[in-house]
Amino acid sequence: MLICGDFNIHVDKVHNSDATRLQNIPSSFDCVQHVNRPSHRDGHILDLLITATDTVVSGLTVGDRVSGHCLITFTVRTVRPAAVFNRVTCRRWKQMDEEQFTLDIEQSQLCGNIDALQYWSVDDLVSLYTDTLTDLIDRHCPVSSVRKKIVKLSPWFDSECRQQRKETRKFEKAYRKSHLPSDHLAWTVSLKCLHRLYETKSKEFWCTKTAESRGDSRKLWRTVSALMGDTGYDMLADSSHSAEDCEVLSAEDRLHSE
Repeated sequence: MLICGDFNIHVDKVHNSDATRLQNIPSSFDCVQHVNRPSHRDGHILDLLITATDTVVSGLTVGDRVSGHCLITFTVRTVRPAAVFNRVTCRRWKQMDEEQFTLDIEQSQLCGNIDALQYWSVDDLVSLYTDTLTDLIDRHCPVSSVRKKIVKLSPWFDSECRQQRKETRKFEKAYRKSHLPSDHLAWTVSLKCLHRLYETKSKEFWCTKTAESRGDSRKLWRTVSALMGDTGYDMLADSSHSAEDCEVLSAEDRLHSE
């Protein structure tokens, strides 16, 4: 997580109330601000870089001014989290020969001598239907085990994102198959649209969440904690203990201490 940009607050002014409040926010969420040299032409620190305390930032330099602000460069070492996989069972329906499957159904007892089944009970007919179709499906489309990567979707990921991602993957597959420049261009354009959509959805989601928390500091804290990736506070906030439960627990603690 990197939070950087022009905050328009002189954080180097130790007696400025806004600067003090801004400096207290990162530490509240176990984060740190790295820029400690003036980054503005007026000699103040306005451009900040905030990361989690366990993020290694090296080679940070406040360079020449490209406008009223200086160019800040740095190096950060990131490690991709190890992928988590799970084994799931599925059927490869797209590989099934539908014509042969239809032919086998027509030749089965389900579509054979119907008059011979008129004295069968409902339970026997249901069993015949289930057993026949299960046997044919297992023959034409057997169950296979697939290694599937477990991916946790972002809370703002909706049907529109899913559809755009599907379209982008379609263009990617076309390019992987043809290697034509035109297919590569189509894939690139679609990928850029996907990234813009993700950015818009994320911004709208968190802005809405923050606006809904206005006036409720507890809810706002929970929203910011979720944005920072901290789920511990959510678990605490979602506790189902009542006031009576807390009184009982407190009484038990007093008894144990005595």
